[in-house]
Amino acid sequence: MESYFASYSLNEQQHWRISFLLKKHATEVYWLKIIGASCTHQLKGRESN
Repeated sequence: MESYFASYSLNEQQHWRISFLLKKHATEVYWLKIIGASCTHQLKGRESN
């Protein structure tokens, strides 16, 4: 039983780490999209003037 709990806790740590990295990556992509959208928006605004 102890080995089962040990492997389970390892899986929990890996799962937490993966979900953390996914959230971090998703946040970075989200900010890059916002920054990219605002940059292209500013460029389009300058072209029309």
